[in-house]
Amino acid sequence: MTITLTPLVAPIVLSFVLLASSTVHTPRPIHQVTPFGDVLVSERLDPRAYTGSGTYRMFVPPLAFDGEEVEAYQYWNAGDLAPQWVEVDLGRTEGVTRLRLVVAMLPDGDATHEVWVSNQPIQEDLSAATKLHIFQGPMTDRQVLELKLESPWAARYVQVRTIASPSWVAWMEVQVFAAPAL
Repeated sequence: MTITLTPLVAPIVLSFVLLASSTVHTPRPIHQVTPFGDVLVSERLDPRAYTGSGTYRMFVPPLAFDGEEVEAYQYWNAGDLAPQWVEVDLGRTEGVTRLRLVVAMLPDGDATHEVWVSNQPIQEDLSAATKLHIFQGPMTDRQVLELKLESPWAARYVQVRTIASPSWVAWMEVQVFAAPAL
């Protein structure tokens, strides 16, 4: 009796080749249009697209943009009190339509978060940036904050800057949505 493994080996090798080649060049993902008519543009970017004012241990800026808001250790933490910020470079100018933020804080309490946008890196220099919104008031861990703009705002860089908080500044999730590209 002869057993041939060729049919099983070829798909495995082919899968490996496809996986290996996808790590060489990571194209911009194809975005699905949401029920709101926009697309999520802040996930699956080059890790260098995400920056922050600080990082505590393994809680690096890309974790705030990874789409994971359930896992306990999948968030960005600045490792210090306010003021702190986290920022994403969308890679090109997008028509930003809304933001969805998931708070990570302990203890809960009054906080102030500002949303800034620009077509050049913002980081510590707000001179070329525009403040789109301020979230202010009592907040709790895992609370969802949403900003929906009346019309798309052209921006490449989006920053969430925490001005006041009783806890170290951290974000479970930051999602930036934009109008679909034509």
